Amino acid sequence: MHISLLFLQNQLRMLCITISWNHLDLACVSSDGKVSQKDVTKDCRGLIALLKHAKSRDQRVTALKLLDAWFGKAGPVLRISSVSPPSVSRQEGERWLVHFLLQGYLQEDFHFTPYTTISYILPGTTDDDSANIFF
Repeated sequence: MHISLLFLQNQLRMLCITISWNHLDLACVSSDGKVSQKDVTKDCRGLIALLKHAKSRDQRVTALKLLDAWFGKAGPVLRISSVSPPSVSRQEGERWLVHFLLQGYLQEDFHFTPYTTISYILPGTTDDDSANIFF
């Protein structure tokens, strides 16, 4: 069963989201009807490198902290020079992070307290270094 939704955006004109029971495919549709995909392999591997760096420093990283480190706005403890900030907006970076979570490149680890639940981001189980990742 597929549900197709169309959203008008200021910058992209149109965004087509196709949802099925087992995956989420996101593609940008331009005004002339062409579907474009972007290779985000470098960005995904950069996020995984940031998570491994944080783990080596005994830091647990939430999605907000991970995005701050990725965009170069976090403290020096989480930043590494080999990961360059992405060339997209923060909102688009959040969408990429969700895509990486849904595809298994990243995963969530929940910490429960009596008053709140905290979601930490960890490297996922999908770890195929030879495959390219498209968004």
